[in-house]
Amino acid sequence: LKPRRETTTFEHACGAPPCTITQLHVPAVDSFSGIPFSNARLRFYIDGETNASLDITLLELGSVGRYGVSTNPLGDGSPFGHEYRGKTASKGGIYSTIQIPFSESIKCTIEAPKEETKNSVYWYIVRGIEAYPVVMGNLLLSAPGTRLVLHRKDNVTLKG
Repeated sequence: LKPRRETTTFEHACGAPPCTITQLHVPAVDSFSGIPFSNARLRFYIDGETNASLDITLLELGSVGRYGVSTNPLGDGSPFGHEYRGKTASKGGIYSTIQIPFSESIKCTIEAPKEETKNSVYWYIVRGIEAYPVVMGNLLLSAPGTRLVLHRKDNVTLKG
């Protein structure tokens, strides 16, 4: 993984819509300069998008700590997780089973943390299925044009 370069990890044209990514797993991103792996970015371009509708850090994908902080919430590198997201190793192991629907195509990319100046090594697993609608309750999320989008709220202070 070259620094400051987005690298395509997976592309798929949907042959029998709707299609769904069912699992993402990044077993490790090894930086040779000691930069935390958790700020590496994953992007998902759905149905021919030129701007990714999903642009997420590994930290966010695995629910590791809070946004913008690259430390394990347990503080000791221990694995943790549940059925949707988690961390399986001290140097990575981020996984997510949150489903990502698409109708025509999907392109997945990874980019090293912006502070990285040396090449990194990464492992990346993506699993999915065709002809599989995503349903939440009674809401069909796989209709054509449907997008899973991440919305961030930075620097928000709650008053109580």
